[in-house]
This record gives sequence, C-alpha cells and structure tokens, in this order.
Amino acid sequence: MNRFILVGVTVSVLVVAILLGWYQANTDGFSIPAGQNDWKEPVSPPSGETQVAELKKRLLQTGYFNKIDGQDTDQQDQENIIDTPLGAAEKKYGPFPHIISIARIDGVDTAQLRLEENVILTVRAGATIPSGWVIHSIYPDYLEADAGKERFSFEVFAHKNIQQQDAGDE
Repeated sequence: MNRFILVGVTVSVLVVAILLGWYQANTDGFSIPAGQNDWKEPVSPPSGETQVAELKKRLLQTGYFNKIDGQDTDQQDQENIIDTPLGAAEKKYGPFPHIISIARIDGVDTAQLRLEENVILTVRAGATIPSGWVIHSIYPDYLEADAGKERFSFEVFAHKNIQQQDAGDE
C-alpha cells in the first residue's frame, strides 16, 4: 500500500513540475512565413567562378577524373591518345582489360583480367582474349600483350589504377 502512495505522489509531483515548467516557459505557437518576396539569394563572390574553373582544371590534371559536368575534358587530348600506337591498338581491338592480379599457379604464370562486362578471365601466355588481344608473356609485375604486330607492356599496378579511375566514371 505504501508503494502505491509513493508512486502516486511521485507522478503528481512530476505532472505539477511539467505544468509549471511549461507555464513559466511561456511557450506560444508560432509560424514561419514562407515564400516572402523580399528574400534574397546569397551572391557568390566575383572570384567564385574563377576559383571553380581553377579547381576543375586542377582536378583534371590529377588524372583521377576524365569527365566533369558530363563532358570530356579536352577533345584534343582524346585525339592525342588515338595518335599513339597504344591508342590506335585500343581503337581497333578495344581497351586492354583491367588487370586484377598476376600469380603463379602450378608453376605457370597466370593473369586474371576483368573485361568490360565484369567477366573475369584467367589467362596464360599465348591466350587470346575475346577482343583480339593476345597475351604474349606474363611476368610478376607486368604482362606483354600483342595487338596485331604491335607488342605492348602493361604494368599491373599502373594499369590497375588507370582502369579503376575509368570504372568510377560509369
């Protein structure tokens, strides 16, 4: 019985405290007028546009981005890439696949390549991948591939980083 009296007194004290606190806070309803005509948008400083242009330029120079605002960085750069032997080979045979890893399996050097369709191929020297590239030889840190009569060397880590950047843009 004493418990019920103690609980009743405690609840009563809490209710009185809440009511007094609300009354003393003098809380009234309020409204925020929306859509006023005299609201002004903040104006960016005049150097803001030049700073944004400079930032875009610096980001593109890092090599981590090849598109900003959905546009290619520079059409001339794209044409210069095609003028290189590798660019011409990639134009004919498609880009060389992303090199995931190189390992020695049962005494034979193998490479795992990720094609554009996210298909993973495990290849050995002499293998031809579907786009037409022929794997000539595989070494611990790079591989050599033939595109027609031309032979190209692809370092695992350098090629891996370049391909990861392109994958992020899609």
